[in-house]
Amino acid sequence: MAYKGRVIFLRQEQDKLYYSSLFPKGKTEPELDSSTGKSSTTKSTTTAASTATDTSPELFSSATSTLALINDYFNLDVKLSSLYSDWAKCDSHFSKKSGEFPGIRILRQDPWENVCSFICSTNNNIKRISQMVDNLCIHFGDYIATHEGVAYYDFPKPHQLNDPSVEAKLRSLGFGYRAKYIYKTAVMVSTPTDSSSDGLPALFNLRNLSYEEAHEELLKFSGVGPKVADCVCLMSLDKHDCVPVDTHVWQIAQRDYKYGRKYKTLNKVAYDDIRIFFRDLWGPYAGWAHSVLFTADLRDLNNGVNTTTTPTPPPAEGKPVKQEHKILTDDQPHPKRLKTTSPNILKRGRPAVVKVEAN
Repeated sequence: MAYKGRVIFLRQEQDKLYYSSLFPKGKTEPELDSSTGKSSTTKSTTTAASTATDTSPELFSSATSTLALINDYFNLDVKLSSLYSDWAKCDSHFSKKSGEFPGIRILRQDPWENVCSFICSTNNNIKRISQMVDNLCIHFGDYIATHEGVAYYDFPKPHQLNDPSVEAKLRSLGFGYRAKYIYKTAVMVSTPTDSSSDGLPALFNLRNLSYEEAHEELLKFSGVGPKVADCVCLMSLDKHDCVPVDTHVWQIAQRDYKYGRKYKTLNKVAYDDIRIFFRDLWGPYAGWAHSVLFTADLRDLNNGVNTTTTPTPPPAEGKPVKQEHKILTDDQPHPKRLKTTSPNILKRGRPAVVKVEAN
């Protein structure tokens, strides 16, 4: 996957996650100071084990070590086995269903990328959403590197999407009415008077607000409704107890919990009632528990998620820099499938082993 100025290749075993990183020509992996766990080349970095109080976008940039990014992105500071045990004790239905779906984590995604991705998700399917996000990167993002004939691009910054020509270009790429939403949201997020920040600090700082405050701020963006705002709250803003409710979750509530049957439509009252019901049932990490049952109830886990678009030719540049391989261990495996062009890149050279402290 392309993330924060590099390409990260992942390969998973039962209790280990192998990774290697590919950087543009002239750039290398920031080194970690063994005594502090921080980058020795920049002040803008995270510790190897990220915490929920990290809110600055500069902490997760091209100057951040890949290990720090992976720890943060996968929320590895959260001990999943204890949560599964707690949910099973308070919910017999969860106990029955969860055994076949261990290790499901909520990612801690970049808020800006997540807002745009969920705008693309409205009235859409996973295959088409993936194509739209790919096209945003290919046509507007910065080129990173090419590996085995596949060009990788970073997700575009707000200023790369706030030009009036962007809407027409997105429509030509099949975004439909979402083109206007993405362009308008990019304009809202961008701050021309402070080009160095690109408006991103305000989004990251939503992590410091309450759920209600963060949710209200997100609703100001074009194309963001209550459900999309809740998805961003859960998957980017550390609102772990937030349960996004769609018709699928509504069906789970009615069928498996005999709750919400009095509602004929999923209106605001029904939405809030069901969200609060699950929050009270599962507690501080209710959003994580909901994702387990959501996954368990899906009939087609792939649903075209591995389909890729053909990238445009990359600019002519020299050979990118390839970094060493490392290993993460965790208390539960990560089942999320991540696209890589070839797992063989992870077999070259002697891997280093990084132990993640038991939670």
